[in-house]
Amino acid sequence: MKSIDRLKRIWVWLVPVLAILVIYATLTLGKNTGKNKTEQKAVSLPAVKVTELPGSMMKLAFVPGGISFQPGETAKVDLWLTPKKGINLDGINLIISFNPEFLQVTQIETPKLFSSVIEDKEVGKDGKIHLIFLEEKAPGVFFQAPVKLLTLSIKGRALGEGEMSLIFEGGETVITQTKVSKKVLFDYGNLKVVVN
Repeated sequence: MKSIDRLKRIWVWLVPVLAILVIYATLTLGKNTGKNKTEQKAVSLPAVKVTELPGSMMKLAFVPGGISFQPGETAKVDLWLTPKKGINLDGINLIISFNPEFLQVTQIETPKLFSSVIEDKEVGKDGKIHLIFLEEKAPGVFFQAPVKLLTLSIKGRALGEGEMSLIFEGGETVITQTKVSKKVLFDYGNLKVVVN
């Protein structure tokens, strides 16, 4: 009988203490998840208008076409190649320019589409990314549907607005068609970046 009375006394004070602990834990965890939800993550923006060229055979464009994030945050963007009709390619000499005081490229991922990918070892130091995609086997790589050419991880360094460009003064991206070894005209969409 004494042990039952003793258990009742313990139970009387233990239940409120446990209830208070549960309420405290719920409020504390709830506040932390609320913080995570309100922290600003990279947000997609309306895309920069795609520049269309007469006689183009494909399009190179970033997806998303615009992005907004805070300094120090990292965001990922993809560069897609979309042929207008089936085409064999020998290679792509890809040059992307940006302001290195404004943005930093932290990582480049390339799916295995071509035999080899040659990457400039000083990625982005001078505000340019230079990649060469080469296909060593004939008849080149056949493209007939949209394909992801690469993924860039970019980090905001300073507040402002800018673009990552596929075409710029003093250099160009070149796509080479199989057999004829000629430049392929392509439409292009640059990436609008806002760091705020």
